[in-house]
Amino acid sequence: MNSSHTSTERSAFSIAEFCFRNSISPSTYHKLKRAGLGPDEMRAGNVVRITLESELEWQRARTHPCGAEAEELARSAAAAIVRGRLAGAAAARSPRHISKQKSRKVLQSYESDR
Repeated sequence: MNSSHTSTERSAFSIAEFCFRNSISPSTYHKLKRAGLGPDEMRAGNVVRITLESELEWQRARTHPCGAEAEELARSAAAAIVRGRLAGAAAARSPRHISKQKSRKVLQSYESDR
């Protein structure tokens, strides 16, 4: 018996299995694929499989993006920071903001004492 072939590790996965293994939805998978950011696929007729090697290469590429993908991620991160600052400022101006809770309670108790 050849010990090099006794591994029970699978070497290829369906799209659904790949999505499960990488915690992404099938719609996200197809969106990434359309954007050219999906893993390499192995096709035999209408059967699609993603090899373990392709999965690992895809994970490395997503972990260490380069070129246009890295630039887009940087732009998205900067936009998220701006959105967060704007949302925080709007929340702080609200009369229902936590920082105004004490003064509102004091005002309510003052009005009830009248």
